[in-house]
Amino acid sequence: MFIGSNLLIVIFLLIGLCLLQVYLSKKSFLLGLILPFITFLYSIVMVMNFVVPSQATLWQMIGSVLSIFLICNIPTVMGVMIAGVYAHHRKKGQELDKMKIKDL
Repeated sequence: MFIGSNLLIVIFLLIGLCLLQVYLSKKSFLLGLILPFITFLYSIVMVMNFVVPSQATLWQMIGSVLSIFLICNIPTVMGVMIAGVYAHHRKKGQELDKMKIKDL
């Protein structure tokens, strides 16, 4: 029962963050980049907190750091994509408004 309630909390938190990202992206492109910037900083912190095992080779360390960085940047990429989609819609709407004004 305890695991299920924690899972529901995490799911609702993720849904809330996605809705917040959409809301901020609808307001402004720069506001839509706030959450991706925070998640990018989080990924850098995660890489800095990586502890290297003593028997790890150089390639194992590079692979581990790269995988941590890429996995932690999945929310960053998703946030930038959401911001980009809404920026494209906003730009398209502005172009339609200009065309309507010219038609008048």
